[in-house]
Amino acid sequence: MRDCHPMSDQPSNQLSFHIITQGCKINQYESQALAESWLAQGGSQASCLEQADIIVLNSCAVTDKALQDLRKTIHRCQRDNPSAQLVVTGCAAQMCIRDMGELIGVDRVIPQEEKSSLTLWPPKKWPASRLTSGPNPAKIFPGFWISRYPRARPGIKVQDGCSQACTYCIVPLTRGPARSRNPQDVVEEAVRLLANGYRELIVSGINLAQYRYQGMDFWDLIHYLHTQLAPEWQGAARLRLSSLDPSQLGPKALAVLAESRMLCPHLHVSMQSASHRVLQAMGRTHYDPDRVAGFFRQLSGIWPCFALSGDFLVGFPGETENDMQVTEDWFAAQPFTNAHIFAYSPRPGTLAAEAKNHVQAEAKKERSKRLREMAAAKAERFARQLLELPSLSVVLEGTDPGRGRSEYYVPCIFALRSKARIKDLVPAVPARADGSALVVRPKGVDAG
Repeated sequence: MRDCHPMSDQPSNQLSFHIITQGCKINQYESQALAESWLAQGGSQASCLEQADIIVLNSCAVTDKALQDLRKTIHRCQRDNPSAQLVVTGCAAQMCIRDMGELIGVDRVIPQEEKSSLTLWPPKKWPASRLTSGPNPAKIFPGFWISRYPRARPGIKVQDGCSQACTYCIVPLTRGPARSRNPQDVVEEAVRLLANGYRELIVSGINLAQYRYQGMDFWDLIHYLHTQLAPEWQGAARLRLSSLDPSQLGPKALAVLAESRMLCPHLHVSMQSASHRVLQAMGRTHYDPDRVAGFFRQLSGIWPCFALSGDFLVGFPGETENDMQVTEDWFAAQPFTNAHIFAYSPRPGTLAAEAKNHVQAEAKKERSKRLREMAAAKAERFARQLLELPSLSVVLEGTDPGRGRSEYYVPCIFALRSKARIKDLVPAVPARADGSALVVRPKGVDAG
């Protein structure tokens, strides 16, 4: 058994908990919110599952592998700490309530829609398991908030749910329709995190394009955040935007990006494909790849140097080699600096899963490999391009104060250590490229 211990100063007779988080940044955010709430009410956090009285699995259901990983984790918890109360919540709990409840060792199943009720402590206040399957999504924004984060670059959740209904996606069934957070609550959370030493905040949501709050859209929110934070924090901290829908990229986006001096010059765009035929099959006809390319050209006039990440889904049912070539040609022509490439896997309950023209596994694997190789080459080329800059700004992250992430989202390795600590924002000078990463030195420190 590993050396485990409570992670708070609570007396040993207090109930201890351990949270295992799977999936996206939003799940990570919500797990942190639960931990903070329980600690504030007298709970004690164990550093590993073997020493916990209560184990909470915050699950993901976005891929079949995620469900396989969840089942493995449930078995591991039962094996390593059979006396603990085991609670499953999150997206998998929403979609597979009865399946989760019937697994040996699972004591309670709390669906996604009731996750915010878990903020109450002790656990006797939590709702009973609901073992009827199917979504019953809430229509209000979940009551989560954080003041700390287990990583150096915390996410701020501003939006939940999705009403887009892409044919391959299970998220609308697991998280329900789009809901948005009060902008003032977003600002207050940002101020708390900045006061606690975090210097990069990631504005996050399930579908940021669907942010709407009393007439404000997402770009209004970013403008408001900037006006509230910039007087004190411009130059000392920064904001990064999480994944954007291509439909968000228009004149209003350009205006806000041009104005804000706190935003990282980095966008992450969920393209999925550049083939009009495939996008139509995906239920994503609300944007045009050609117009997106035009936005990138306009953005270069505002940000002479910027990073561009993308999500691409390869091997969607009915995708032909010609469709794949369209995506590859489009991708090659755009200023992407890295990309996440996913091979399509069917999710029960979605329209795409019922399609008859699924792509063979070997074809999906080979197409994914081609696009990943293109993305890797672009990432290495961008790292070399950044060597021309006089300086970078690096947030130290992980467990090694010699490593961090630049404003351009490029990993940085310090050749010479500074006295900075994890979370700090360190001015640095690029020295040389190391693949898609950069070796840097603290600004003002002589390389000799």
